[in-house]
Amino acid sequence: MARNSSALFPDDEDDVSTNEAPAIQSGDDFKPSDELFETLKAKAIEIRDHMDPWWTEAKSCYDMYAGHQWSEEDRQILEAQLRPVITFNRIAPVVDSLIGMEMNDRKQVQYYPRTMGDVAINQLYSSAAMWVREQSDAEDEESDSFLDLSISGMGWTDTHLVQDESEDGRLDIRIDRVDPLEMGKDPNSKKRNLADAKVIARFREMPLAEAEDMFPDFDEYALNAAWASDTDSQELVDRPRKYLFNDPKAGTASRSKKTVTIVEIQWWEKRPFWKVLDPFTNEITHFSDKEFQVAKKRFEELSQRMFTLTGAPLPPIQAARYKRKVFRRAFLGNEILKIAPLPYPYGFSYQCMTGKRDRNKKHWFGLIRAMKDPQEWANKWLSQILHIINSNAKGGLIAQKTTFEDWRFVEKNYSRPDAVLWLAAGKTADDVGRRDPVQFPAGIYQLMSFAIDSIRDANGVNLEMMGLADRDQAASLEYQRRQSGMTVLAQFFNSLRQYRKRQGRAMLYMIQKWLGDGRLVRITVDSGEQQYVPLLQNADEQTLEYDVAVDEVASSPNQKEQVWSMLLQAMPFLQQINLPGQVWADIIKYSPLPDSLAQKIGQVLNVPPDQAQEAFAQTMQQLTMALAKANVDATNAQAADDRASAVGKTAKAMSDVAAAELNASKAMGARLDAIEQIVNGMTAMGGARPAVSAPIQPQLPAPQPATQSPFVGVPQ
Repeated sequence: MARNSSALFPDDEDDVSTNEAPAIQSGDDFKPSDELFETLKAKAIEIRDHMDPWWTEAKSCYDMYAGHQWSEEDRQILEAQLRPVITFNRIAPVVDSLIGMEMNDRKQVQYYPRTMGDVAINQLYSSAAMWVREQSDAEDEESDSFLDLSISGMGWTDTHLVQDESEDGRLDIRIDRVDPLEMGKDPNSKKRNLADAKVIARFREMPLAEAEDMFPDFDEYALNAAWASDTDSQELVDRPRKYLFNDPKAGTASRSKKTVTIVEIQWWEKRPFWKVLDPFTNEITHFSDKEFQVAKKRFEELSQRMFTLTGAPLPPIQAARYKRKVFRRAFLGNEILKIAPLPYPYGFSYQCMTGKRDRNKKHWFGLIRAMKDPQEWANKWLSQILHIINSNAKGGLIAQKTTFEDWRFVEKNYSRPDAVLWLAAGKTADDVGRRDPVQFPAGIYQLMSFAIDSIRDANGVNLEMMGLADRDQAASLEYQRRQSGMTVLAQFFNSLRQYRKRQGRAMLYMIQKWLGDGRLVRITVDSGEQQYVPLLQNADEQTLEYDVAVDEVASSPNQKEQVWSMLLQAMPFLQQINLPGQVWADIIKYSPLPDSLAQKIGQVLNVPPDQAQEAFAQTMQQLTMALAKANVDATNAQAADDRASAVGKTAKAMSDVAAAELNASKAMGARLDAIEQIVNGMTAMGGARPAVSAPIQPQLPAPQPATQSPFVGVPQ
């Protein structure tokens, strides 16, 4: 299919309408061709040439962060002069302080519906987004990308679909960090986070076996985009096909060590589409230009047939022509390997966050560009001072070579305090002159301190931000200075916030489109309980409209610390305004308590007031029944004690009778007394017993309202 460069990458004046209709995927009207390959190849080479200076600078910035802060030329000079190569890496703590702020103050994406029908599933999609991010370790990947942003000026992630290893092979969403040195941007892009980019490219070097697994229908020659590698690889491009990988002069490396370059290029172009009023349903439908021409022809044929049968044609078709963005993706080797649809048809799968703008060079840079010179000068001055101290500890000597027995030994070991310097025969100490030790310039220490302080000052990072302020100052003053440092670096966090919005829109579409297979998603309901809800695809298969908002994460340490400190100050006032339990449950989320304990407390506090009164009444009823049962048990126990006492008396009387019978000398009166005691004992045992009264109902006081506590709505 013949296509020119202007059609693939349109100018701004072509943007005559907004993207109101669903995007078009790559279809039958978009086929690989030699002309298309040459157009994409030319655009990729243009991007590579534009990015080459930035890639070189970014590599040096990564070296500075990693502690490789001497150039190879300077290192060789110092080693030749026997001078120490010293590196005190003060750049890394400055960058790490910024990364730590991002980790301790992470944000989350919330979806707010625009239509009334979407309100019920608002919480489901927000929780599904959190679930996707947890499954793909998105927070860790984005923190790595934010580190790339701080070092080089650009951080990239790739939001894409992967197939899991289960039997059904369902799709999952992954968010992965991408190496900035593989990515190339539109040379004409000017907006933050490349919001106006029309084309981006990824130049990826991968093992040959991995490339063959991705594109099994192509050979080694077709898989390698040697034209996109370094300039010295042009010789490989010009080689005959059969000698490219089989030439013995190319090396004897095994096949597993061979690498090829694959270029992935994504772009958008304006394509016409039609809004047509369906005369039969009176609904607006969308057609591509090709589909509209077919539908128009069929409608005209139907109208002519109606005119033949009835004498009255159909009313004319009502349609309007617009333009919209259509996003494309292609994989290039030495030819077009694949044209694939994007998982999110309204934007690129690669999302970028940008740092500080270099307007003239049309690039972005991070923190290290400003800190590079102060760090290098601090290292050089320190190395110079140590060299002076080592080589001039005792000044120097002025003497002829014949003054010493071995002048080379003296030259090498003179600065050693334990060295013995032997004079030649007939020579004395007066034959040796001495130079005074070299004096340091008066301001050399101030210059080195200035260079060290400038490493932080170049970007506005103060000691309070790094937690290294070793001076007595009020906590409020230290907090204000820390916030001032945050203000200087606010543009980095602004780029991160904009990135989360754009990436959140892409993830919402992909959740609705690709994850609606009934899988269970864990959500947290208003009561604080966690439930598993199936994620189903929309019945009408239409994308629901949501506003994407970036909110604070309650679990971030900084956020919990700040909110809880403010709540403690306002707690006396909050206790007096009788807040409902739901509000107290939200307050508990920001407490320093463990998440499991805070969740249980939130579940108790979220009980509605009417349910709380019902629970209170049930509790009082259970308490009344328990008290009544205890009273009955006590009465029965008292009766059992009385019976045991009567049995004891009877046994004692019988013992007395036996004793009286054995004692024949006792008088008849004593026997009569014994018999009378027996009769009295039998009467007590078999006669009238103490009656057991009915259970006594406890007289409980009337229920009183629960006393107020910080957690209103829960009775103490």
